[in-house]
Amino acid sequence: MRQGVKADLVYKLLPEEIRSDLKLTELETALADSLYSGYIVKQKAATERVNHHDALKVPESFRFDNISGLSNEMVERLERARPRNFGQVRTIAGLTPAAISTVLVHLTAQTPSGPGQN
Repeated sequence: MRQGVKADLVYKLLPEEIRSDLKLTELETALADSLYSGYIVKQKAATERVNHHDALKVPESFRFDNISGLSNEMVERLERARPRNFGQVRTIAGLTPAAISTVLVHLTAQTPSGPGQN
């Protein structure tokens, strides 16, 4: 939808037979859904990419404090939990989405590609 174009303008431009069966709030909802649909699709794809790696192993010797993009608080949470796989990383309370993504990048960079690795 173009910037500055409101639902009431679109409503007024609709043919009368459509307007009589349509509430303005329904049109507003449809326009909002349309506006955010691309964002929602991207978020779903990103979530699926992250969830796809749940079985990825975290080596016992893996040092979370060597990951440069993690805050001290995130490192402490990870070290305390000592997750065995990425699925467990995702369930640690208080980890930010950015921290989870950063851990995933570092784990996949260290893991050789091969059958059963992801």
